[in-house]
Amino acid sequence: MASGPQTATGPLSPSVGEAATASPGSCWRSHPGRADQAAGVRAFLAGVLAGCPAAADVVLMADELVSNAVQHSDSREPGGTFGVRVQVRNGESVQVEVTDAGGRWASPGSNYEPGRDSATDGYQSGGRGLHIVGALAATWGVRGDETGRTVWFVADWDAR
Repeated sequence: MASGPQTATGPLSPSVGEAATASPGSCWRSHPGRADQAAGVRAFLAGVLAGCPAAADVVLMADELVSNAVQHSDSREPGGTFGVRVQVRNGESVQVEVTDAGGRWASPGSNYEPGRDSATDGYQSGGRGLHIVGALAATWGVRGDETGRTVWFVADWDAR
């Protein structure tokens, strides 16, 4: 399992707001940058990954990334959007990417940095999402900057 973010290794991320595109095994959707969109993302992924042995973990990790996008990025601003891409690879792995509108990814005065969780004790209610992704994903990473950021992960399973 991955312990920290990795460098991106593929051109999967379109610009935020790009129309849906698909290639074999790949789906992309754009969503309004609101927290109420997370349920739709979970349903979308559950449908795309029906029968996949890693579906529950993939949905959980994607939900964490969507939560970050709508809470910490400029996607949360009026009219903001975020995108979700899922790509199933050879029936043995799936890559999910959440692309947001960038920005500071933090509240003013916060020490938050993209790719680093903020929970420091056992009592805070947030700040553990990327730890969950790091524990469950085969690999994951962050790419982009303040104009747009993509957080991605790969989940794999033994297809035998």
